[in-house]
Amino acid sequence: MFNIINHYHPSSPPQASSFLDLGGALTAVGLIGLVYQFRTPLWTLILSIKTPSQRNLIWIFSGAGLLVILLKVLLFGDQWVKEGQSLLTNPIYYELIACILFIIGPLSTIWFASNLKIFTRKNCKKFYKKIVEEISKNDDKHSQAAFEIFMANFDDICSVMKCTNKDASHLAIDLANEVLSDNYIVELLTTKRLDSLIYFFECIEKNQLSSKGNFFVSKISQNLFLNHESFFYKHLSMDGLALSSNIYRIFYFENLIKKFPLLDSHQLGYLYGNEFKAIRADVLITAMKHMICAYKQFQNIPIENITYGLKNVSELFHNLCLKIRRLEKKEIDIFHEYGEEWLALQLLSGFLGEFKGINNNTTPISKEMDILVNLNQEFAKALSKSIGSLSLIKDSTVIYQNMISLLNGLEIGTPPVAEYVNEFEKEMWGQIAKNVVSRLYPPYLKGYLIYFGGWLPPDSCKLNQGSQAILENIRKLLYVDLKPLLDQNALMANGDLMKNALLPPSLIYENGEYAYIDRFNQSRRIILPPQDETSIIATVKPILY
Repeated sequence: MFNIINHYHPSSPPQASSFLDLGGALTAVGLIGLVYQFRTPLWTLILSIKTPSQRNLIWIFSGAGLLVILLKVLLFGDQWVKEGQSLLTNPIYYELIACILFIIGPLSTIWFASNLKIFTRKNCKKFYKKIVEEISKNDDKHSQAAFEIFMANFDDICSVMKCTNKDASHLAIDLANEVLSDNYIVELLTTKRLDSLIYFFECIEKNQLSSKGNFFVSKISQNLFLNHESFFYKHLSMDGLALSSNIYRIFYFENLIKKFPLLDSHQLGYLYGNEFKAIRADVLITAMKHMICAYKQFQNIPIENITYGLKNVSELFHNLCLKIRRLEKKEIDIFHEYGEEWLALQLLSGFLGEFKGINNNTTPISKEMDILVNLNQEFAKALSKSIGSLSLIKDSTVIYQNMISLLNGLEIGTPPVAEYVNEFEKEMWGQIAKNVVSRLYPPYLKGYLIYFGGWLPPDSCKLNQGSQAILENIRKLLYVDLKPLLDQNALMANGDLMKNALLPPSLIYENGEYAYIDRFNQSRRIILPPQDETSIIATVKPILY
């Protein structure tokens, strides 16, 4: 390089041209400073977390370049040093070095500002402080900059959460909890940044985090279930990239679904405002189906993580029934004006009706049998509670249509697991006993009679053996347990006539006998008493909840 310079700037220094004087250097520094003022919030935040030397490299190199030019002016301007061809005596070298420094200054800043992975144990406190300060500015650009840096370092943050240094671990946990509880960050992650969302769950799975102290996961999962713009909804709506990058695969992350109760949010079963979309029920159902498949696959998932979802399914079903009942009182046609609620009931009924129980063939020998019974119990409770919720609705057509779906798994196709059937019958008859003995609502018996009433007359078609046993028990209930109460005009706990509360319009009681009224031709078909006149209520224990 020096030979090239000497070639173009030969031994006659006075004739050498000056490429960069003091004015030019000052102008260069001014332009660098001007351009630096237009840096993005992301760069500003990254540099603020860097060390002072890294953060100020642009000014260090620019100042050094200006100093070199100033030195050149002082040395050669007043002829203090005689110009020559050596490095120290040729002014062109000073200009070249200054130009290099002016170039390195901005490039070094760009280099450090472009590197997003800056989180370490040493700068943990500073990282925490700067990220939170940026989010607290309540500006989308600054919050997005904080989000980009936080997600780029999320894997390292998760690693520090698991480290043995308690102070660093607690600080990392507090950082994640605070950042991921901000509404803008949660909205951005769950509705706009699918890549970051999947990476978020992958980091949790990779680092084997648990729910202890980490409530930020529940915040994210809650928004995925409740926000209609989230990627859970976009995937089911076949919306762009959300379709190919299946977000529901997170339910097969073994550590995630084992350590975090993703469905444990009481808000999942609530109804907010008047507007409701059936896809919300579909999202909950899809998540539940994946959770059950994962349970069968991994075997070591806490059963509570599934029962949380079942409780929310039951609660959502119940609230939809209450809403439909309120609409009926206003004489509103739910099929046309509130079709989303009706469709959601159908979806939830279909999901509960698909379950046929889990037996020991799908579980390792080492698995405790009471775990299986508990899962079957929870499904049986959800199924029976849904029947009770349906009974609150006045329209028998709505009840019958959903009863068909609810009892589909027990009546049609592959026979259900015996333990599940036993748990359901125990739960259902216990609730019916509560209607008859304690005279409490909801009227479970009403929903049961709407579905089975058409098969009670002797001229009805025969059902399978299990259903025939149910029909015989219903006849016992009607004639042995309920008939004496109806003859006495017994009242429910709230003062309603028991006859009106527990018997559907299609089943009437007159002159000591029951009759089924066909809703199509209005024909009257007598229901005969059972051959065995022993009490069915005496054999079951009323459920108190």
